[in-house]
Amino acid sequence: MKRVLATGCFVWFGARLVAAYLPPVANWLLAAVFVSAFLVAMCIKPWKYVRVLSVIGLAAVLFQMMLYGLFVKPIQSLAGQTAIATVIAEQVDTGFLENSVRGQFTVVSLNGVSLPKPKQFRVICSAFPEVSQGDVVQITLSFQPLEEDAYYYGYLADGVLLQAEASSSIQNVGTSHALRFVMAELQHKLSITCRRYLPKTEGSILAAMAVGDSRYLTNETKANYRIAGITHLLVVSGQHLTLLCGLFAGRPGRRHARVRAAASIAMVLFVMALNGFSPSIARAGVAALIFYIGWFFYQPADGLTSLGVAAVLLTLSRCYAVCDLGLQLSFAATFGVLIADLTAKQWKRVRAQADKPISDGVYAVVMTLLITVFASAFTLPIQLLNNLPVSGVAIITNLLVMPLVGPVVILGLLAAFCGLIPGLLFAVRFFLLLAGFFIKLINQIVAFAIVLPGAQLMLPKGYTLFVVAILSVLIWLGCRWNCRRQAVVIVSGLAVMAVFLYSSLQKNVVTLITAGDAASPCVVVFHQEQSMVLFQGGESNRRSVMQTLQSYGVTEPNVWVDLRSDPASLEIQAEKIIIAQQLQEKQAETISFCDIIGTIIHAESANVAVIQIEGYRVGVVQGTLMSASPLQLDVLIAGSKQPGTIEAQQIVAEKEYAWQKEYQAALFHYKPIGTSIQIRIGKAVQIGG
Repeated sequence: MKRVLATGCFVWFGARLVAAYLPPVANWLLAAVFVSAFLVAMCIKPWKYVRVLSVIGLAAVLFQMMLYGLFVKPIQSLAGQTAIATVIAEQVDTGFLENSVRGQFTVVSLNGVSLPKPKQFRVICSAFPEVSQGDVVQITLSFQPLEEDAYYYGYLADGVLLQAEASSSIQNVGTSHALRFVMAELQHKLSITCRRYLPKTEGSILAAMAVGDSRYLTNETKANYRIAGITHLLVVSGQHLTLLCGLFAGRPGRRHARVRAAASIAMVLFVMALNGFSPSIARAGVAALIFYIGWFFYQPADGLTSLGVAAVLLTLSRCYAVCDLGLQLSFAATFGVLIADLTAKQWKRVRAQADKPISDGVYAVVMTLLITVFASAFTLPIQLLNNLPVSGVAIITNLLVMPLVGPVVILGLLAAFCGLIPGLLFAVRFFLLLAGFFIKLINQIVAFAIVLPGAQLMLPKGYTLFVVAILSVLIWLGCRWNCRRQAVVIVSGLAVMAVFLYSSLQKNVVTLITAGDAASPCVVVFHQEQSMVLFQGGESNRRSVMQTLQSYGVTEPNVWVDLRSDPASLEIQAEKIIIAQQLQEKQAETISFCDIIGTIIHAESANVAVIQIEGYRVGVVQGTLMSASPLQLDVLIAGSKQPGTIEAQQIVAEKEYAWQKEYQAALFHYKPIGTSIQIRIGKAVQIGG
């Protein structure tokens, strides 16, 4: 019965996940699929199990539709309206404008009418008058729909349903004393202690690993840990909970078991509250609570069931909670760990039945290896679907750093809480000294790993997902037909063939990827392990470009072309930087990039970059080009401004703009930011998603 409950929970989660990503009107079609599956199962007697799962899936879809109709649709209908709102500052950061902040704000009243708790919602604002976290203010907001960019579903998962423009006049109402802000203040105090006597890099890492405060991590640290495949260490997760509770929990059945279970429950709740019930810690916390509550009542717990129940409970409160990327990765990794545990136990049982028992040491090593491999394998599809970088050294890095994580977390917490007690400054220094030593070891391992060949893999999304699906089916069939060894050999051979085939197909392919925002898109060009950036826009565009580069394993591009008419100071690093505005007017500068010829033109009212790939011309325009003869392009990557005197056969844009009516001869491709254009030199061009 345990597995039936777990399977039902996973079907519920999966059905809601599909329904969340589908357009609302398409949910009726998804519901019809489950109804059809139920009717088919009714006609086939052995399919009783399918009937139950079909009903669960149908209930999940209907529940998703109900949440959307009751809470999401009415709020999104406010787009285009202006209202006097009372808001609470939830997450704030320094704004791009002077004396402003940006972040997320919870709207608790509109035009003097208080909103009930279920109908309160969050908005994002990029230029809000300066406030602090937890401040309650009254301000006039103009609501707009969210931009459907790469962060769209992440915002929806956080409860952010609209974006808003704030007026400059603001009235302070007070400060919220909700538990989340009280615990945030405690977290900040503990973080200060963790960073007190350590260098900036080591102190920020300790604060993130021990108390979950990742605000002080540098971009370099985040990038290095991402390439090494251990970014999960920089957030408090299930691993930390297991470690902390294991210090005094022991094993069920020993003396004072209920007291230890109650203490573990209290520890889980405290850690969850300290970290603001973030998705990763909430998933692990709910699963841990189910385990320790079962322990308290002397009931055995099942890992898969606990994970499934946690998946249902954590997604009940919000319509788009299932879309949280951290939650998806956390569930996938935990599922992989549980499957690894089952696999290792089965292997040990088979060896024992064959009278070839294995030692505890060998079993521990195999278990550690399986956990790392399975967790990486189960999170791979999610990483690919969300265009996240994939580390090729994650397995070896995790194996090397795992023994060091426990001492860092324990020493960091001891130092943090000793810092709250007067007279224990000597203990704080001692614990921080030891923690800093272990963090330096971890950083040395990371520095070693990120320079290894294949540290960051450039995997094509569609092709890799197809290969993973085929290999997964073969592994499943091998397990069902009890021919695991043959399946491993076949899967390994097919994997090698898939890599060789892709390498052959990708020869002489130039990849262009859009980045930034819809109004002023940037272009990142990859060819023969070289990269070039055609840049416009501001700081947010720069961050988007860097994320795109990092997803391809590039930390510094070879060429950076700045097309802005007013180039401001931005943190840009590249082997060669070309600023179009500093060129002589109406004079073109030509650069050679692998097999590509780039031309940068500075005109009176525009800066233009054109790249030619064996005569195929792709261009980006900042401003409006005014010239006597039109510029001929095969593809124009356009934003919100009219490009001017340009004749393009195809135009790529994220949305429709009024100026596009003047270019009726061109073929328009409306693609989201992040679209790739693949040009196979001399053969074909593909404009895809």
